[in-house]
Amino acid sequence: WLYGGPAAMPTGGVLLCGYLGILLTGQSALSLGLLSSVIAPSQLLSSALSFIALSLLLLGGLWAEVPLGSSGDGALLSSALSYVSSLSHMDELGRGILDSRRVVYHVSLSCVCLTAATLLLRVRPGDRRGQARAVALSLAGVLVAVGVNVLSAQRPLRGDLTAAREHSLSPMLQGILRSLPVRVRITQLVAENDGVARDEIDLRLRETLLRAAQIAGDRLSVVRLDLDRQRE
Repeated sequence: WLYGGPAAMPTGGVLLCGYLGILLTGQSALSLGLLSSVIAPSQLLSSALSFIALSLLLLGGLWAEVPLGSSGDGALLSSALSYVSSLSHMDELGRGILDSRRVVYHVSLSCVCLTAATLLLRVRPGDRRGQARAVALSLAGVLVAVGVNVLSAQRPLRGDLTAAREHSLSPMLQGILRSLPVRVRITQLVAENDGVARDEIDLRLRETLLRAAQIAGDRLSVVRLDLDRQRE
């Protein structure tokens, strides 16, 4: 906005998404820090544990960009790393894209951490049976949270809060995608970015293809091929 003038100023929907992203990532980070302080025997160890956990969640999206092989396990691991990446969540929300999966992820993560911290704090020192029960309930909460996130990822809701609806697809294109007569596969060729403009183009193209694949369902598949990393 400082360099682009009033025309580059974010709209109300984009600002709302940005503040929502700060709220979601902030609450999940605070919940993780609270759980770390309950588990760790000292404040120093608690700080180190919180730093490691938050760094893993923050940088998960960067690791997802590293090619992990063409097998199903590699693709699944890459998808999981992208799903938990707080950096990519903030990037989406900062561009006015509100995805239901991000809300479910951060809310469920906060609930699990706060519930586990509460259960562990209620255990009296030396009560091994109580500790085992608290750990078992916490693990059950983790499994429930994973299940909720898996279900939410099946049919995500992806809103566009920009004033011009610049990330949305036209009704005509949506109708074409829903009525595709045959299966279509799109291969997106990407290379090393050489500037901000190219980054923006890549982000917009990726968002467009993602929305198209969600609307078309199994009739449309999108594959990203990095020319600098996948040369075979």
